[in-house]
Amino acid sequence: GTSGNVSVRLDGPFFAITPSGVPYESLKPSMIVIMDTNDDPGYYGNLLPSSEWRIHYDIYRKFAEARAIVHAHSTYSTALSCCNEITEIPAFHYMVAVAGGKSISKA
Repeated sequence: GTSGNVSVRLDGPFFAITPSGVPYESLKPSMIVIMDTNDDPGYYGNLLPSSEWRIHYDIYRKFAEARAIVHAHSTYSTALSCCNEITEIPAFHYMVAVAGGKSISKA
């Protein structure tokens, strides 16, 4: 595996997502898969979308405000996701400030 995947909402009912099984160091823009959020989802591209495309699809359909998704399997983010008391991650790193806002919502 590649330890997670990334997607971004596009104009209309579409989102772009990383392909299945491609190591990040080999990834090229032409490999990104486009999917739609219609009732009968399809994909466009030469590769299959991430095997976890359905998580992204469901989030984009349910939350219109969702603009991008980073689905990671790292040790610390997995541990953090298990802490039900924590709903917001405070801005503790300069990248949070660069991206805007005072915190990151936990899904």
